[in-house]
Amino acid sequence: MQKYILTGALFASTLATSFLAQADSANAASITYNFRRFDVPLLIDVAPSSFTVDGLTVDVSGNGVVTQTADGLGLARVLSVAPPEQVDGLALNGPDFLDFDFGSRFVNIVSATFRRVGTNVPIDEVGEVGNDDFSLAVDGNSVIEIADIPGGNGLDSGIGTFDFTPLLLPSGNVWRFSAPELDDDYTIASLTVTSEEIPTPAVLPGLIGMGVAFMRKRRGEAADA
Repeated sequence: MQKYILTGALFASTLATSFLAQADSANAASITYNFRRFDVPLLIDVAPSSFTVDGLTVDVSGNGVVTQTADGLGLARVLSVAPPEQVDGLALNGPDFLDFDFGSRFVNIVSATFRRVGTNVPIDEVGEVGNDDFSLAVDGNSVIEIADIPGGNGLDSGIGTFDFTPLLLPSGNVWRFSAPELDDDYTIASLTVTSEEIPTPAVLPGLIGMGVAFMRKRRGEAADA
């Protein structure tokens, strides 16, 4: 069973973006980014700065050099003693993080597949022996403080997919995955998202004005009839 701790910012950010919920999510097509690479020289390489699927581009960056292997994306940092192919919490200057920036497009994350997932011992923050964990922020707001990744094993070679759909997370432009604890490490193998052309707050006043003008016109036509 998936276990996670949501932050108070989740509720606030959901209210702040509640107008997005008016869109028909059933019409949004899912887009999956596969970050695994099997032709990597010397088993590890610097990852591309962006990935494009079905016309939707995501820029990937982090607090180090983003790396790519057959297991997906990780991070290499000077002051980290962790393997350079994983997102890791064991670093002298704070935990690793990866940012997935979709520019001006509002995106909802459907699921993420993690690899190199291990089992944490002793008891972790969730309250029992569990797997590697991740944290998630949307546009700078922390929405998942800590979540247990499914599929971990004692060999640090597990594969697990986390389903975000039950959480009703707000839409956003920049999604940040990080490793919340010292014993957390993983790679991000794939990301599935949905995206729609949804009016932003900046254009909503114009749309409202158009609607008011249309209603006035209809009333005028009715009065002349």
